[in-house]
Amino acid sequence: MILIDLFIVIIIFIWVVWRVRIGFISSFTGGKLDEYINRWEIYAPRSYEKIRNSDDVLNIAKNTGFSESKIKRIKEHIFFQQHQLDDSIRTFDPDPDIADAWLRLQTGDYKNEDIKLLEHEYFESRFEGIFKTDYRTAHNATLKSGRTWTPE
Repeated sequence: MILIDLFIVIIIFIWVVWRVRIGFISSFTGGKLDEYINRWEIYAPRSYEKIRNSDDVLNIAKNTGFSESKIKRIKEHIFFQQHQLDDSIRTFDPDPDIADAWLRLQTGDYKNEDIKLLEHEYFESRFEGIFKTDYRTAHNATLKSGRTWTPE
């Protein structure tokens, strides 16, 4: 009997997740859940792929005043390198706020927080590289250094 109940709960859960993803339940959430899911599951991965394939280092360096080598290091750190994360060694998950910031940096229409992102990621990449640490240690050291980034 317990197995049947568990099976029913799993089926209901799968149905709800599927209905949310196709937009059926958005009327109950005002569509905000769909927008949130789409930013993380569709927009961010597509944007990261475009960023990885773009030759934008020189352009961002000119737009921001950062050196080409710093921008290249930051781009490698965010979009290409594998890191020892909490659960495994892999690249960072695509983040829609980072994608937004990077795309603004490409166009030169960036915000102050986008520059803070560059400073944060540069310090983090240096710390991780010099001390051969995991991501969490490097990230916490970056925050302790005062290099915080808050997406707008």
